[in-house]
Amino acid sequence: MISRTGKPKDTRNSVNNTLKDCEKNYVSNEVNAHKDNVASLWKIASRIIPYKERRTHVSSKSTEQIVNDFNEHFVSVGKVAANAAVQLAKDNHIDIPAARDPPIFIGNSFNIYPVSCTEINDIINTSLTTSTFPDYWKEAEVIPLLKEGDHE
Repeated sequence: MISRTGKPKDTRNSVNNTLKDCEKNYVSNEVNAHKDNVASLWKIASRIIPYKERRTHVSSKSTEQIVNDFNEHFVSVGKVAANAAVQLAKDNHIDIPAARDPPIFIGNSFNIYPVSCTEINDIINTSLTTSTFPDYWKEAEVIPLLKEGDHE
């Protein structure tokens, strides 16, 4: 097909316009033929409506480095929570018992020293009576779950 002017650009535009017109006629005929069938109409709509391509976010870091970054973040959460508890106790004039020795880690297990109900009640009741809650109590804990790959 050659356009009236004979220029390649005009020929291309003429072909594109013809294709668009044919597509419109085809879709119109399909819709009219299936106007009583909702499922078919949805299939037609899903074929003609463009969708955004899903992009995969690529990191320049190695998998090992990403895992180590996550680990460093979650290891620091305990320290931040402990410091916040100490500050909360100080702000509310609560005496904290003498510092205990840190837990001893043996292999994959560790020991945690028990906390008395009195210690917990004092902190919680002070928070309730003063209507103040530490920001750390208002945060959610996020735990990353590896969905594929080596879980070790």
